[in-house]
Amino acid sequence: MTRAYAAALALALAGRAGDDAPVKSKVAELGPVRAWVELAPAQPRLSDQPKLTLVVDAEEGVVVLKPPFGDAFSGFAIRDFKDALPATKDGRRIVKQEYTLEPAASGRHVILPIPIRFKDGRPNGDALEHVLETEALAVEVTSVVGAELPDLGALAQGEGPVAVPWQMPAWLVATIGGALALAAGVAGYVVWRRGRVPPKPLSSMEIAQRELDLLLERDGARRLDVKSFYVELTAIVRRHVERTTGVHAPEQTTPEFLRAIQGHPAFDELRRERLRAFLEAADLVKFAGFEPDRAAIDASVERAREFIRLFAPRPAEPALAGAPA
Repeated sequence: MTRAYAAALALALAGRAGDDAPVKSKVAELGPVRAWVELAPAQPRLSDQPKLTLVVDAEEGVVVLKPPFGDAFSGFAIRDFKDALPATKDGRRIVKQEYTLEPAASGRHVILPIPIRFKDGRPNGDALEHVLETEALAVEVTSVVGAELPDLGALAQGEGPVAVPWQMPAWLVATIGGALALAAGVAGYVVWRRGRVPPKPLSSMEIAQRELDLLLERDGARRLDVKSFYVELTAIVRRHVERTTGVHAPEQTTPEFLRAIQGHPAFDELRRERLRAFLEAADLVKFAGFEPDRAAIDASVERAREFIRLFAPRPAEPALAGAPA
């Protein structure tokens, strides 16, 4: 890399570093509590470590419980966490949690809704526990340098290549020939083994991921309407749940399914709540004629991927020495 190119690249990256404008999700509100998420910069690059801030604004007397949302950052790794001190403004209590993230890949990602539990302890409150979810936030992660890459054609041309006479030694020729013969033998053996050994059957998670990829490919080609898309999306999740937990999910209605998983050891409170929200949101599209926007569709797809991971079968634990078979 020439000095001129390095200087131009440094200027491009320096200009990027000053662009830290945040993007904010829609404000979600339930009774005395409002919540939203902010991400800065608004369009992070693969080399950035963007800051995600969860803001909860509640009236005095409302007890806000810290949300368990480690799985809300699909496509990002958590590098740091800061729990800011609460502040009070105009009779309302403001709580912030700040995360330092690292993008795993460029492209479109969705910050999934974050569930926030609170108890209304105001004098006129109902003293019950409620759940508020933030709105999903779509994020576009770009490449490291992108359009700001300096034009190499504008740099001064260097000297042309100088031909150096060289002759390959005989020992190197023999070494390369032997390596090629060994590689050919290994490749032939692999092909022979593939013809004799049957392919390994796909796991339930692999089957669900392939079905989801095929659905997204058909949706990208505009072969499905929104209603048909949601019917197949929920069917993929239900079939995967049945294969991994034994709960007969595909032919049940949403209320029947939710009753069936009540008390089941594979469904903790967080999984039941997320499945309920996912299936009821899909029912609005399938049966009530609701038309979701692109961000809502992307959030539903990310939740389906999340359920495929959550209900992946765990590896069997090794048997203890001396234990009966």
